[in-house]
Amino acid sequence: MDDKKALSCLGMLSLAFVTTIIATVVGGLVIQIMWGWFITPLFGILPPTVVQAIGLSYFVSALSPIKVDTKSKTDNEGKSILGQAVTACLVAVFQPLFLLALGYVVSLFL
Repeated sequence: MDDKKALSCLGMLSLAFVTTIIATVVGGLVIQIMWGWFITPLFGILPPTVVQAIGLSYFVSALSPIKVDTKSKTDNEGKSILGQAVTACLVAVFQPLFLLALGYVVSLFL
C-alpha cells in the first residue's frame, strides 16, 4: 500500500471516528430535549443527563434489529467511497436534528 492510499484510509477512519462522537453527542442531546418535552410533562420523570441519554440510545439500539442489505444498491454505484462516507456522516448527524425539529413542532400543540 502506497502512502497516498494509507493517508486516504487514515482520513476515512478519522472521519468515521469524529462523526461517531458528534452523532453520539447530538443524539444524546436530542433524547434529553425531547424527553423534557414529552415524557416529563406526561409522567413527571426528570429528563436524563446527556450521558444517560446516550446510554439509553445505545440500549435501545442494542435491542433493535439491524437489517443488512447484501444486494448492491444502484444509487451508490456512481458515488466514490468518500462520497458515500460523507453522505453517511451527514445522515448520522442531521437525522436526529431533523427529528428534533419535528418534535418541536409537535410540542407546540401540547
